[in-house]
Amino acid sequence: MSELVFPSEREGEWVFVIPVQNLVLDNSVQKQFSVERVTFVDIAKFRRQRRRFCVPRPVSKLDKYSRGILTSCRTVGVVRQTGKGGEITIPCLRLVQDELSIIACSQLGYSKRKYTGLIGIQGEQGFGEIKFTKFRKGKQDALFSFRLARSNFPLTLSETWLNTHKDHSFFLPLLAILRKETKVTDKTRKDLRKAAILIGKSMNTNDIGLAFLMNMIALEMLVSVDGLKDREAIVRHLEAILGWVGFWDEEGFPERIGELYDRRCNVVHQGDLSGVSKKQLLLSDELLLNLVNNLVRHPELFSSNRKIAEFAHLVEAERLLGQSSKHRREKFIYLRRDYTERDLEEF
Repeated sequence: MSELVFPSEREGEWVFVIPVQNLVLDNSVQKQFSVERVTFVDIAKFRRQRRRFCVPRPVSKLDKYSRGILTSCRTVGVVRQTGKGGEITIPCLRLVQDELSIIACSQLGYSKRKYTGLIGIQGEQGFGEIKFTKFRKGKQDALFSFRLARSNFPLTLSETWLNTHKDHSFFLPLLAILRKETKVTDKTRKDLRKAAILIGKSMNTNDIGLAFLMNMIALEMLVSVDGLKDREAIVRHLEAILGWVGFWDEEGFPERIGELYDRRCNVVHQGDLSGVSKKQLLLSDELLLNLVNNLVRHPELFSSNRKIAEFAHLVEAERLLGQSSKHRREKFIYLRRDYTERDLEEF
């Protein structure tokens, strides 16, 4: 008698089609975008070209069994994996989550935090409002209020998005490194990938303390050598790459970076997430944006963490000798996004 084998236990090449929320692909990217292994496709294009993605049945027929999940989204993630269906499901879902986080990291410097959409697998995280009533003690005053729990603005991979990242932002050079089109060490590639995922998760949350912690982990990982996290070394390495801007000393960046590191230590060692301010989060955003932008645009200089440390020593030596730096490139970039007081109130 043959053994009963459930479909999910069968070995083979499986195609996962996963609905995605808050990601829109327009004609600027041909309604399709890939980071590494996952292809994100506009649902209308997927319907037309489903055979190209090895889907044997029309989406309309699949929907009868999938409770409409493929008609309730604008974008799907498609990934292929060989193995037993049940065993590979979680790894494939995590892969889609990670690549969505990498796409979400492109919002750093592109969108203000109050406009960043919550990008993820559909149903993974919700939108909506926080509703509450407040009364003034001993008085008749009563107010019903609400706050948005999270912006539902989608990230649209549009011509504006594409041109921004072509002209002066980090995302497309970062992708070239992740896809092994640009040469760096394997460790640096892995670190940049992990950093991009952390930045994406930071952009994807409205928890100030958690977003700050993920930013600081990414920042330290990119500038620390051999895993050593030293306050002064981190300040020195950031200053070597970014300290050429005229307002660096004027606005007290070395001291402010040191304060960020101290706040990070309070979060990690004392669990004090509530002590992180919005301005500290935005400063960590600014530092990460410019650090990553210069790292990925100058891989010949920064192909490893040790190269960053060597570069910092050279720049420090020039400074001590009173020489203008021969090592900082004219093409180094520093970008800033201005936030008004109202912007600070609204995220």
